[in-house]
Amino acid sequence: MNDNAEPTWSDVRQRINGLWPKYQPTDAEAALIAQRLSGLRMRWLDAAVESYRCADPSTVFRLADLLAHYQRIAQSGEPRTAAAEQRPSARAAQWEAERKADAERCRRQLAQAPRADVAAAVARLRKDGWLGGQPLPARVGEWSDTHALIVFAALGQ
Repeated sequence: MNDNAEPTWSDVRQRINGLWPKYQPTDAEAALIAQRLSGLRMRWLDAAVESYRCADPSTVFRLADLLAHYQRIAQSGEPRTAAAEQRPSARAAQWEAERKADAERCRRQLAQAPRADVAAAVARLRKDGWLGGQPLPARVGEWSDTHALIVFAALGQ
């Protein structure tokens, strides 16, 4: 099944059977499970099955535990699966946050470095064409993320 296809109750039931192969429900248990789960949103239920299996190493399937995972997903309104985490938009946002954190770390370290060393690195970058002729703000804390990252990298050379 691809990421865009909505799973069916049959798909989810087969996944449950595959992830808990030792679980043999009685006829009454199987009927209860089908009655409770077959009417739920299948994409959320499928995500809940994955979440439950990853969170609990037990080989014993518990309907109440699966429903707790489903409820968490239903309340958030979004299944949290590995596939969802790997979407390009999610990765781009994560990379942007990491870049901002790196730039902030660089600003802190540049502010503590000797001013003459920072000035020499900036002069070298201007000479090599990495920085334009516009002067950088006097306070390192006001530098753009790009300037902080480039100057910090040059400082290490």
